[in-house]
Amino acid sequence: MTATTVTLVGATGKLGAVVGRRLLARGISVLPVVRTPEKLGPELRAPARAFNVERKETIAAALQGTRLLVSCLHGRYGVDLLRALPPGVERVVLLGSARIFTRFPDPNVALL
Repeated sequence: MTATTVTLVGATGKLGAVVGRRLLARGISVLPVVRTPEKLGPELRAPARAFNVERKETIAAALQGTRLLVSCLHGRYGVDLLRALPPGVERVVLLGSARIFTRFPDPNVALL
């Protein structure tokens, strides 16, 4: 990985796919860390690392060498992700959605 490589956890989700495309469009290398690498487009599939969010030891293995991290995982996995970070991580960005609390219609959110 180069100094400009961003490890992107959750790159196959809606938000992760958008973030991945935007990073690539800016010339930033992306290392996707996903459950199912086969769901990635060809530009991201080769460097991808697989992990199982339910098996914490696979998170740490997939994050080896990470310096810059962007996570699009559900917030419930945030603590496990942070605990699995390798030494030397310079920056962590945790993304998520609070759209369930909005007044604006969103077909992706089931009403409670």
